[in-house]
Amino acid sequence: MTDRLAFQQTRRRLVTLTVAIMIGGCASHSMLFFDSVDSAEVPSLISKSPHIKSLTKVQHTKRTDPQNIVLFNYAFHEFNAPNRVLNWQYHYMIGPASAPDWSNEKIAEVIVYLRTRDDATALQTFKRVASDIGGDAVVEMHRKPIIPKIPPAPIEAYLYYGVVVRMS
Repeated sequence: MTDRLAFQQTRRRLVTLTVAIMIGGCASHSMLFFDSVDSAEVPSLISKSPHIKSLTKVQHTKRTDPQNIVLFNYAFHEFNAPNRVLNWQYHYMIGPASAPDWSNEKIAEVIVYLRTRDDATALQTFKRVASDIGGDAVVEMHRKPIIPKIPPAPIEAYLYYGVVVRMS
């Protein structure tokens, strides 16, 4: 009888854990694809752009010119695509998925805020920043719309994201 009781308790715990993981996944999925900010914050975010977060303690020297920085786009797939958003490819994808075929070291996360969906300006900014901080490429590049916290929710701006890497 005790084995049966132990089995039922284990099964109940597993079901609870599975449900918790599913709820947590749904919550993180929705937070991944929309950034909501106060409308008053948007001009400040744009004017202070680009935002650079260093991922290393080492300061690298510039070694690649901006025009030679290689850009690699984020790979959306069935489990991470914001496919519940109407026309999501237009809002999130910068280009076809790609990745470097060489080993690399991540040196910084870069976020660029723009009022409009202007890929050319964002990509030039990424190349300049990557070159200035000693990177050779930018990976995981994608964009997402910024919507106000108070509905109705028109798109206020776009957040462009990328990780600067250096060949190792």
